[in-house]
Amino acid sequence: MSILKTNNLTKHYGSRTAVKALNLKIEAGQVFGLLGPNGSGKTTTLGMVLGVTNPSSGDYEWFDQPGSAESRRKIGAILETPSFYPYLSAVDNLKAVAQIKGVPNDAIDKVLKTVELADRKHDKFQTYSLGMKQRLAIASALLSDPEVLILDEPTNGLDPAGIVEIRDIILSIADTGKTIILASHLLSEVQKVCSHFGILKEGQLLHQGSIHDIEGEKVTIEVGATDMEKLKSSLEKLKGVHAIHRDGAFYRLEIAHEVTTEYVMQHVQADGIIPTHISRQQGNLEQEFLKILANHE
Repeated sequence: MSILKTNNLTKHYGSRTAVKALNLKIEAGQVFGLLGPNGSGKTTTLGMVLGVTNPSSGDYEWFDQPGSAESRRKIGAILETPSFYPYLSAVDNLKAVAQIKGVPNDAIDKVLKTVELADRKHDKFQTYSLGMKQRLAIASALLSDPEVLILDEPTNGLDPAGIVEIRDIILSIADTGKTIILASHLLSEVQKVCSHFGILKEGQLLHQGSIHDIEGEKVTIEVGATDMEKLKSSLEKLKGVHAIHRDGAFYRLEIAHEVTTEYVMQHVQADGIIPTHISRQQGNLEQEFLKILANHE
């Protein structure tokens, strides 16, 4: 099932084109990363599909139907820094949100548990760290049990520990079957969290695809030893190795996905070789991102 589809979605601000003829397609169950530098049109795109910003031209569909108030009720979103009452606790802030959304208070404990704030639910919002505030925002977006969760730069400004916390929460939410659309400029976070991604640059979609396709492009293992000739003879007998290339002080092996560094290590050690270097290299989003940008210069 198609969750979101945009058809030549475009937004002009005077002479500047923020989003140009955008054609996105996001399927049910995906964790979709909308990736691009600041100013690339990510937030404008999300604003349009949420009905906050009017498109200059083009249109979009939610759940295979034209965007409407009814479809937006199935969506939980955080576009900007959420506004909570500083002197109220997490529970009381969520009660206020629940009242606005017409959701029973029974949902509050569940969402606080999801974002790992159950033990701090009676603490005032003003005592929360930035990461905790962001987790409470996610809880508020989950209150109505939406089919789709939209997050705009959810780890922005967080320290490494806060980033990991948000990442783990997003993955746990994805495990429940919800579709998640995540806008970010952080390549590493998109690769760790998302199943699919699209790259925006100056309002144009340069690429859309699966993270798995990138990570599955080419897998190699680098291995070196004091006696390189003996090592090569051993590696040539190794099953699952498609090609062996000499690269300075080590060999680079093109391998099947199931071949691990442990498997290679055990094999060469059985031949009396102690590797001086061994590591697994895999396609990554940063390499693909730079390659795509270079192709569109």
